[in-house]
Amino acid sequence: MKPMILTVAATLGLAGAAFAQADFTSMDADNDGMLSMTEMLVALPTLTEDGFVAMDTDEYGMISQEELSAAEQAGLLPMSSEG
Repeated sequence: MKPMILTVAATLGLAGAAFAQADFTSMDADNDGMLSMTEMLVALPTLTEDGFVAMDTDEYGMISQEELSAAEQAGLLPMSSEG
């Protein structure tokens, strides 16, 4: 039973990573590999400046794919208007 649970958990984790990749790509309107506050607000209209700053762990002023994934795992992303 435990191996099955681990397999399901691993599969869901990989699906989440693939979903995050698709979200990042669709949010990156200028295709520069980073997300600005403006780009993020299109998908996450309730995102606050404080929320953006909390995600921007390298303090570059933009959100990388790694930062977005970490924010998603930490529960820092607000609900989108679609979800």
